[in-house]
Amino acid sequence: MELDRCMKERRSIRKYKDKAVSKEDVMKILDAATAAPNAGNLQNWRFVVVDEETKKVDISKACSNQNWISTASTIIVVCSDIRDLKRHFGEDGEEYSSQNCSAAVQNMLLTSHELGLGTCWIGGFDKEKITGILKIPDKEYLKIEAVISLGYSDEDGEVPEKYDMRRIVYFNEWSTIR
Repeated sequence: MELDRCMKERRSIRKYKDKAVSKEDVMKILDAATAAPNAGNLQNWRFVVVDEETKKVDISKACSNQNWISTASTIIVVCSDIRDLKRHFGEDGEEYSSQNCSAAVQNMLLTSHELGLGTCWIGGFDKEKITGILKIPDKEYLKIEAVISLGYSDEDGEVPEKYDMRRIVYFNEWSTIR
């Protein structure tokens, strides 16, 4: 699939078929994540792949009781380890950490779509609950950045319309003219 088409056709999926995603495809998606640009090439991202049913249900509860999340074949929890970034960049390292993981997530979403899979990037979750569910060490330098549901889409629908570029793009300075 051409990149332009992939970016424009990808959308968030919240209803999944009862069909497993192969480990091979999961690894392709994670490999794409690690190709993302990242500050200082420190590759601070960490990924917890979840396909165990009870853990998926628990994670969906920790994501504001969004039960549909547990119907995905796989959930990928994206974490960051900010230690090296803070050593190299001081307090800005924490912000760079989130940016690095966001770039990795975007690569995951696009690669999943290219493979015929659906995803949803979930940003609302109880970090403490997920930390406990996945036995992530409770360390101040580890941060859960995102939860990604992954599976075969079981929904039809249009890609949401995007804003007109004249509404969101300014050249050389901010403008209120639309």
